[in-house]
Amino acid sequence: MRTTKIIKRFEFTEDNRSKVVLGVGTRLNPATNRIQLAADSAGAYPTTPNHRVTTWIARPNTVKEWTGFQAVDRHVAVDGAVLTSAGYRLTDGANEYWWDGAAWTINAVNWNTEAEVASNIGDFSSTARALGVVINLVTTDSRYTPEVAMVKVLYEAQIDFQLDLIARTLLPELREKVRPISEMTLAQAVTGATFLLPEPVAKTPYTFVEIDAVYNHTDDLDHMEDLYLAYNPGTRQVTLSTAVDVGKTLWIRFVYEPEVRTTTSRMYTEVDKVPAIQISSIQLINTQESGSAYDDVINRSTGQGWRVPAPRMADIEFVLRCLTDKSGDQHRLAEEVNRYFRNNQLIVSRGLDEPYRLWLLDEFQAGAGSAQEEVHDGVLRARIVRALFFDKPAEVVYAVQRLNLVGPPDIIVG
Repeated sequence: MRTTKIIKRFEFTEDNRSKVVLGVGTRLNPATNRIQLAADSAGAYPTTPNHRVTTWIARPNTVKEWTGFQAVDRHVAVDGAVLTSAGYRLTDGANEYWWDGAAWTINAVNWNTEAEVASNIGDFSSTARALGVVINLVTTDSRYTPEVAMVKVLYEAQIDFQLDLIARTLLPELREKVRPISEMTLAQAVTGATFLLPEPVAKTPYTFVEIDAVYNHTDDLDHMEDLYLAYNPGTRQVTLSTAVDVGKTLWIRFVYEPEVRTTTSRMYTEVDKVPAIQISSIQLINTQESGSAYDDVINRSTGQGWRVPAPRMADIEFVLRCLTDKSGDQHRLAEEVNRYFRNNQLIVSRGLDEPYRLWLLDEFQAGAGSAQEEVHDGVLRARIVRALFFDKPAEVVYAVQRLNLVGPPDIIVG
């Protein structure tokens, strides 16, 4: 199985403040972007136990194994005595876990050292594909506080980056969040405040979601009074607030889920169901190197770790085609897609659990020319910005654990 080593960084920055749970006696220092103990009015830090900070839960659904752990922290030692420290537990969002020397067990009392977590994180279950870190900040001297800038977790992922962002992230997002409205008319069969919604909903095979509104079109041409009260999906019965006489026309507005798919064809695409959204013309642009040359996760008790080269960064540009068999549906579907992009300016990769900016470049253009008769076609162009591609292999590295200086005491080390 081919996997990729990826580092998840839990950084204690102001941008992440809302995702961090700060326990009693702790704070996130905005000046240093570190978590630390909170001093009282006299400037003294608490020496009592169990002052904890909990990170958010990372959910990279491509993880196969957690393999590394490192805290970027700062502690205080005076005359060889270490006065501050930090303890750790892992969490999957449901329970907290402590390494008991043989296995990870549910435990919300005991704490592990960084070395214990780093040496045994490979045994932490990846089945839930979820991991967070609980940190215990400790000082034995009220003048000093430990500080933690970030925690880094190394994991093995099986991922195709472009496929993850388009097929496994954007398509489900559109299916879940794009909810256009269509309309149909129906003659009231029997005088009363109920009627049965026909199946299928209309001539086009819509994937029906819910009713938005019902009007008595015969008596209310301007659709000023919405009569809709309830809908029973089992019986397809719609209940109205006011009875409607037999033979009068009901105007029904309903919400549906459009078909969403990708296509690699540049020419003819067969449409088996409309309304539909097709993602096509996918291409990478603005490719460049990102950030520093590399990042690493080191087990500081053994000195061994992994160095992960900086990922390649690129924009993913694509075209969304809106296909319908009615002109009214065409414009409503396009407006709903526009609304989605206006209200969802970030997309979170399901494979990496990392956010990326989502841009709508060109709004809806009608009449782009469908390959099928009687199908209305329009396009929008959008872009996922600065997507990351970890396509360089990681390498084993060893940290410098001891430096021996030989020579006169005024030797200069450069």
